[in-house]
Amino acid sequence: DQPEDSDAPWFGFIDNRHELLKLPQARWDSPHPTEIDTAFSVEEGGKFAKWYLYFTSGPFYWKTNYNFKPTIANQGVCQNCDVIEVGRTSEKWPGIPFLGPNRVNAAFYSEPEDQIYFLRDNQYWPWHVIKNGLDSQAPLLLQKKWKRITQTAAGDVFTEEPELKDIDSAYAIINSLGQEKVWFFKGEEYFETTNNGIVKKGKIKDLFKTTGEGWKSPIKDLDGAFRVRPAKPRV
Repeated sequence: DQPEDSDAPWFGFIDNRHELLKLPQARWDSPHPTEIDTAFSVEEGGKFAKWYLYFTSGPFYWKTNYNFKPTIANQGVCQNCDVIEVGRTSEKWPGIPFLGPNRVNAAFYSEPEDQIYFLRDNQYWPWHVIKNGLDSQAPLLLQKKWKRITQTAAGDVFTEEPELKDIDSAYAIINSLGQEKVWFFKGEEYFETTNNGIVKKGKIKDLFKTTGEGWKSPIKDLDGAFRVRPAKPRV
């Protein structure tokens, strides 16, 4: 575990190759996920907001509560998440490309903006949670919002990062300084950003320390990243 004011990513992750996602069957007759496209945590409910986990796979989504207790044995596994809602992605988030071979393959929630960012190729679709609607300018370009920072004598220079595309998964937090940090995971690499500036690029294996028999190969191609447990309620 990391302290809540730490900049380190404090979340669970899913990898379809290792079959570590175990969602219980819903209490009604409904589809069960066999391969996950995205997994992300979202704060919903306005004044009495709560955190939920969402999983999407093509035309369907699964909404779960937070009966999640991370242990060394089940790291990255949503073993105790109760499915409380199942539906069609096209009805939940209309306008987002969830179908076809070139569909959304990553998503994360931004607390400051109260938006879910759905990612595909080098584009993103911002979904306003409280307004329950898609940004009218979507899709937008990843490289235009998150840029690499180069420090020079004249000050910081922001340039587009051509490799910031085809993202497998992403995750965001607010650190102790009130800055939004986002990690983008792609293959075996990650991009770390602070307030929309790319501050670091590295190998995912160097970011995580994992134990247990479940992980016998390099951590890569992560299919989702989400809060291991809810953040403290907003004041």
